[in-house]
Amino acid sequence: MHKKIEDAEQQADWVPVQPGLFTYPVPAGKKPALYANQCQTCSGIYFPKRDICPVCFTNGDLVDKEISGCGTVYTSSIVQIPSPSGIRPPYACGYVDMALENEDESIRLYALFTDPDPVKIACGQTVELVIDEVRRDDHARAVMAHVFRPVDKD
Repeated sequence: MHKKIEDAEQQADWVPVQPGLFTYPVPAGKKPALYANQCQTCSGIYFPKRDICPVCFTNGDLVDKEISGCGTVYTSSIVQIPSPSGIRPPYACGYVDMALENEDESIRLYALFTDPDPVKIACGQTVELVIDEVRRDDHARAVMAHVFRPVDKD
């Protein structure tokens, strides 16, 4: 059985970048998915999940959603200095527009990109959601996060 990311502290070899964002390891036969939610009052979609809608302040009227699959790069940037959390440069980060499954709605997510050559990440490019190591912590455990990988056009 796969453990939710909240149980990661019990794992010896990895930890989540933030608990509650996704399940890791990804279950066999499934695509990686992020946990979001949607307000039933104003239709706002939020990742990470919220307890109270930040737009209409509705409490308890949020329905869980999963975000998975491919998206489109809205914008990206190459970072040339280490991040405060220890990610080594150069690395690419930016925003990706993701459609929600079986719906006309979409959400724009901030994330890192995995291409070994960050210059190759371009606006309008198709990328797919993956869960990958972004750095090592002080205990030499892999810190796992949601990142986007370019989709080969071959």
